Amino acid sequence: MFFLLFQGLGFVSFAQTTFTENAAGYGLNIGNNKDGGHAWSDFDNDGDLDVLVLENNNSASVKSFLMQNNSGVFTNVQTTLAPGMLGDRAERQAAWGDLNSDGRPDFLINPYGTSPSRVAIQIFIQNTNGTFGDGIGGTAPITIGENSSATVTISQLNIEGVGLLDLEGDGDLDIFFDSHQFGIELLRNNSIDHITHTVTNPLPSALFTHITPGSGSGVVEYGLNQFATDGDYGSAADVNDDGWVDIFMRKRDENDFFLNQGGAFTNGSDLAQAYNGNKGGNGLWDLDNDGDLDAVWTENGLTQIFRNDGPGVWAALGAATFPGLPQPANTNQGSSSNDIDALAGGDVDNDGDIDILFVGDSEAICL
Repeated sequence: MFFLLFQGLGFVSFAQTTFTENAAGYGLNIGNNKDGGHAWSDFDNDGDLDVLVLENNNSASVKSFLMQNNSGVFTNVQTTLAPGMLGDRAERQAAWGDLNSDGRPDFLINPYGTSPSRVAIQIFIQNTNGTFGDGIGGTAPITIGENSSATVTISQLNIEGVGLLDLEGDGDLDIFFDSHQFGIELLRNNSIDHITHTVTNPLPSALFTHITPGSGSGVVEYGLNQFATDGDYGSAADVNDDGWVDIFMRKRDENDFFLNQGGAFTNGSDLAQAYNGNKGGNGLWDLDNDGDLDAVWTENGLTQIFRNDGPGVWAALGAATFPGLPQPANTNQGSSSNDIDALAGGDVDNDGDIDILFVGDSEAICL
């Protein structure tokens, strides 16, 4: 969703910074259906940022875009550097991180994944020659799916939000994902032993272990419900300043914050309802420069800031925090024609505070 700003959509700026649409000039006017995420990383270590753009098309011949930045011009290198990429619909999220602790960026993409015929997550480990695959020279990805042919098989999946965090502080990156009605799941990274903290260098087939195998009403694994009403996109950061990375996930009829206690979670705060009829995003930034992370939640109620007023205390600041931003006409409904689907944050005008980009079906708005 975040990548829509490059697609020539209407763009409104409420700050002093002026934006000019120039996707074609950078080689980023790439067309096709991209109802999904993207993620940036300097994967070739040349000092500039490259980008992975997900493709929403269930076709073996259509793949996501691995765009390499060469002096400001982007080229799709998927066929040469990630030839094993599958054609499964990739409409959700992407993430970069060093998943095998070798110092090179790896990536994962989150396809649709609700059918045994499709994988739910593709994980690409960077090989020593700069290609992506299994990390030991092969081009096939590590896969998560319902089918027994997947590297890690999970019986029921409906993955939406996915991300990386160091679950137990052992130094490697684990994977968390929201499986919608099936709850929040964890994949433990085995590249560093989580007890001895020694590097183990497992084979690709053993790099990740699904440590939340339970399912059904009342089942809880590592403090996370293995059942839910709804759930979609999320993020992770240390929201209570205790040194452990927590999960912030948009959920309905349960908590939205899940607080890491050193490898297991306790329930945190419930900010709002996340109805399935209206997907949206969330994010965590220090918006008031007071040293803690505040939360932003789009749609399903107001798109607004929840100010962090101390551990577990979140103050809803209302629509006035984003003047001029389209808001749902009826905040009690599970759908809205405004469709503010995603957001990203950063200091785009170099004034020392965080600016936020909101992306909808027909416009991008920077505040």
